[in-house]
Amino acid sequence: MTGKTNANYVLYKRNGLYYVSFSIHSKRFRISSKCTVKAEANNLAPRIIQEKYDELYAVPISKLSDLMSRYIDLIKIRNKDWHSKIHKLKLFFEFSGDRELADITPMLCQEFINNLSKGNITEATVNRYIATLKHMFNKALDWELMERNPMRKVKQFKEKPRMRFFSSSELERLIYAARKLSRKRKSDNQTIFYYIMMVAVYTGMRLGEIIHLKWMDIRDGEFAIQNSKSGKKRFVPINDELFDILRELESTSEYIFPLKRRSSDVITKIWHKVREEAGIADGRFHDLRHTFGSFLIRAGVDVVTVKELLGHSDLKMTQIYVHSSSAQKRKAVGELRISNPFI
Repeated sequence: MTGKTNANYVLYKRNGLYYVSFSIHSKRFRISSKCTVKAEANNLAPRIIQEKYDELYAVPISKLSDLMSRYIDLIKIRNKDWHSKIHKLKLFFEFSGDRELADITPMLCQEFINNLSKGNITEATVNRYIATLKHMFNKALDWELMERNPMRKVKQFKEKPRMRFFSSSELERLIYAARKLSRKRKSDNQTIFYYIMMVAVYTGMRLGEIIHLKWMDIRDGEFAIQNSKSGKKRFVPINDELFDILRELESTSEYIFPLKRRSSDVITKIWHKVREEAGIADGRFHDLRHTFGSFLIRAGVDVVTVKELLGHSDLKMTQIYVHSSSAQKRKAVGELRISNPFI
């Protein structure tokens, strides 16, 4: 026996077998003894409890590497963006070294953020680092591994809403460049990029939603998005043009887009090549979503319908497209010049 266990337990019977119910540090466990005789289950109970204790605490959590390992196990289950979070954690690890958790100070965390800010990354990206580290250290508090969160006083930057809309001509150049790259068939990912992009153009879906689409998600002329950012299921119509584009794909997998690695990073790298080929200096793949929303508003679609199509949790985000459309209208009127002999 390697540790001290809680000797209090209860035996109960289910489906002919006795189960051992016990707690370790206020957490309840119910484990089958695989015994049909109560006396035998009673004899095995202390060993079952000790084995669970050893399993939980065989490796002491005292260093940053230990905490990261446990935290990564957690986010792989609960977070779709875990690849990106692991990258952020690794950069912090490289900066701080594998030190004891007690030696991770607020000053060290602030120095790391300051160092990031000097680099060629946006304030919004720095905020994602801050959020990831704060979440990990909050989990350390929950797990009683630390007495305080060293990131608690590190403040996030105030982010300015970033809205980039592609013009019709820019969109045409992007589509042409993506189609051209697709036909070269240099890699499977490049071949299907065009189709992924066209779904974004015609539906405004998030990239993470698109790459996780399955053929079974196409129902009655709509995409059924199972796991949206809001956590709610939503349906996005597929128009005839997009249907014709998707018919070119072969259903060789349960997924519509058979990526070897289902990560947004894979698509983002190809996006940069396409944007460069199209002669467009800036703009993210996500801006295709903004462009879709902007086009809908300019076409006279009501804001509530746009909100539902984009899967926004409230109207505040959708209203940005309305304001943008108004600004574009004012600019258009301001540039209007008519020859008037009476002026």
